[in-house]
Parts: sequence; structure tokens; C-alpha cells
Amino acid sequence: MSWFTAYGYFDDQQNKAVLAEVARSLRPDGRFLVELNNRDWIVRNFQPHRATQAGDDFMIDQSPPPDPLTGRVTTRRTIIRGGAVRHTSYSVRMFTFTELRDWLLDAGFSVVDGYDERGEPLAMDSRRMIVVARR
Repeated sequence: MSWFTAYGYFDDQQNKAVLAEVARSLRPDGRFLVELNNRDWIVRNFQPHRATQAGDDFMIDQSPPPDPLTGRVTTRRTIIRGGAVRHTSYSVRMFTFTELRDWLLDAGFSVVDGYDERGEPLAMDSRRMIVVARR
């Protein structure tokens, strides 16, 4: 299981290698669940700035639009906690269902289904994407 957009932080070759290793480690008919952002929703609803507050602490994310050539979103994160300011950045690959499905099939899975965050069939307006791949 890979939950809450925990997949996609490596380059494409490494991301594909992760899927191949998962497929290799599963027993026949084993399942792999992946939950991540739905790229189609992200592109249509993109927000370059997000701020979250918890008490007196803040987390501020700043991102340019997703790169159409790489499918990646690079985010600069600022965390203000206890008056101290810390900056970090990260880049994550965004997938359409069909793209991730094809990667999973190439990695050795036999069936790949897509759902939204409520367990309904995946749709263009689904914010989250749950992918169930069976070996």
C-alpha cells in the first residue's frame, strides 16, 4: 500500500523500478493499493499558494503549475514553528490514471482499476485517485 501521494518522488526510471519491485514481491493475485492526487483534477484546480495554520504555526506551499513535459510539480515549503522559519522543497510526479495503469501493467500487474476518494469509479472531477493493481 502506498497512501497519501507517497509515490512519485523519484525520477521516472526509479518510479518504474519501485512498481516492478512491488509486483515481484507480491504473491499471485496479490494487490497493491496506491492513493495519490488525480493529475486531471490538479491541473484544472491548480492553486500556486496554500497556507495551513495550526495554532501559531504555519505551513506555506508555493508551486508553479505542473510541468507539462515532465508531469512534475515542484513545491517550495516554508514552515514557521515556534517563531523559527525553515524552508524546504520537493518535487512529485503527477499521473493520469491511464499513465499509471500502463506503468503498472508494464511492471507485471494483470488488472488495474481506478477509484475516487469515496470508492466510486474514478472521474475527471475526482480530487484523489485510488488505484488497485492485482498481480
